[in-house]
Amino acid sequence: MLSSAITSHTKILKPLIAVRTCLIAPVLAARMAASLDYISNGRALLNIVKGGATNDLKATGDPLANAHDERYERTVEFLQIIKGVWENSRIEYQSIMADTETDQGQQKMNFKGTYYELEEAASFPPPVQSPHPPIYFAGSSPAARKVAAEFADVYLFWAEPLEWVEEQIKELEHVRGQLSEQTGVKRRPRYGMRAQVLVRDTEEAAWKAAWQIISK
Repeated sequence: MLSSAITSHTKILKPLIAVRTCLIAPVLAARMAASLDYISNGRALLNIVKGGATNDLKATGDPLANAHDERYERTVEFLQIIKGVWENSRIEYQSIMADTETDQGQQKMNFKGTYYELEEAASFPPPVQSPHPPIYFAGSSPAARKVAAEFADVYLFWAEPLEWVEEQIKELEHVRGQLSEQTGVKRRPRYGMRAQVLVRDTEEAAWKAAWQIISK
């Protein structure tokens, strides 16, 4: 909702939307993201969030709140589905509202996995960005790096000491090389850094707020 509001008041800013795989169905997520990409003229970015604090996962009803690796397995299926329905939506239409059956003529997607089962799934409208809105992904566990190597367009890490960042890049490049050998598909994600900005009226107030945060 906030991203929709932001894009309606800006021209070039690209909102990075947190998509929590535990809280939304993949086809619905694909449709909402494609719609935002359409109305923003290709500015949607998606940050796929697999988990979070265990108490928050429990509070929001995630049955995998205590199952770290299973959340990544679910994320693989989630990403397979949203990318699949986006790819199937690449059909030329004279008008988005030309027919009430907006997915008419599309190749529907069937999927049966451990966490999702779909029949005749489709997404509309097609994304503006090709082949789809960029997928951002973060996580330092072996399970996270495996998913990132297969699906991420941008791999994120925090603003940390340079040697830590270098080590994370080396680890993902190693996993990416192994995946390429196994599948024959060569992917090269970009790397991004997440940083928080504290804005206060004075530098002194900003530093005080920063120290208060890290003290806890």
